[in-house]
Amino acid sequence: MAAKNSVAMPKEPLTGAGYTPGPPCVMCFGMIDDAVRDHLEAGVAIIVGTASPNGRPHASRGYGAVAIDDRHLRVFLDASDAAAIENARTTRRVAVTTGDNHTFQSLQCKGTVESVAEATPDDHAAALAHMERFWDRVTFEDNVSRDVLARFTPVAYVTCTMHVEAMFDQTPGPRAGGVLEAPSR
Repeated sequence: MAAKNSVAMPKEPLTGAGYTPGPPCVMCFGMIDDAVRDHLEAGVAIIVGTASPNGRPHASRGYGAVAIDDRHLRVFLDASDAAAIENARTTRRVAVTTGDNHTFQSLQCKGTVESVAEATPDDHAAALAHMERFWDRVTFEDNVSRDVLARFTPVAYVTCTMHVEAMFDQTPGPRAGGVLEAPSR
């Protein structure tokens, strides 16, 4: 029972944080604000999409995403996912989709890979901390054993640092697919 009370639930939907769907933006300066950081840090599910040079799509799980600044994310990938790593290095295009299993609030960041590197010990700790938060949420919402979830934890990670060029609201509903504009300052 104590674990259920320790789960951090989102404060408000991204649309309540000043975002409104609008026309596609060419460069999304200032896209990653506190609401996006809170969403990423809440233990969301992460899917990373890449494609090979011949256009073959590849989807893989992300094991955490950290906002470096208002235009860059560092995403943790399984070091044994050769296709995702090779695609990120060669085509340099990536889509990172995150989803909150409690509210279904989802967002997608599309952009260009700036680097793929071996994870540092701090990166490993951040990825494991993210997975702990994710497991807390899944065990709370879906009553899935942590032992089952732990089987999906990679032994090693790589980091994929991306420049976010566009961000989309992917929350189910009439606004799904809408471009998230940078909040006005």
